[in-house]
Amino acid sequence: MLYSQVIEWVKGIANLQTEKTRTVVMAEELMQKYAVPDKELPILDVIANQSPVLSFVPRGRWILGARGRVDIITQTGTYILVDQGDDEAANWKLVSRKNRHESEDFDAKAFANLLDPNEQADGY
Repeated sequence: MLYSQVIEWVKGIANLQTEKTRTVVMAEELMQKYAVPDKELPILDVIANQSPVLSFVPRGRWILGARGRVDIITQTGTYILVDQGDDEAANWKLVSRKNRHESEDFDAKAFANLLDPNEQADGY
C-alpha cells in the first residue's frame, strides 16, 4: 500500500516516474530463527532524468515498536519510515534524523519535502 500511495503522488509531479525493477533480499534474524525462507522484495525508485532521486528500500518486518521499516535513500541522506499502524491499516511515520523519538506522518507534504532538500529545515 505504501508503494501504491507513493506512485499516486508521483503521477501528479512533472518529470518524475517510478520503477520497481530492483530488489533486496530480506533475511532477518527472526526469519532465520524460525526457518522462514529469505524473501526478495521490490525497491521502489522515484526517477528524475533517468536517475533515482528517492529509493524506498525495505529494511525490516519485525521491528521493536513498529510493524515494519522502510529506508528512504535520497541524494542528501537516508530517512527512516516505520509503520506504527495495526492489523486494520498501516500508519507510516517519518522518523526525525535529529531525534529518533520524534516522527511525523508520512503524507504528500512529507514526501514533497524529501524531493526538495531545501524544505527539510526541521531535520526530517
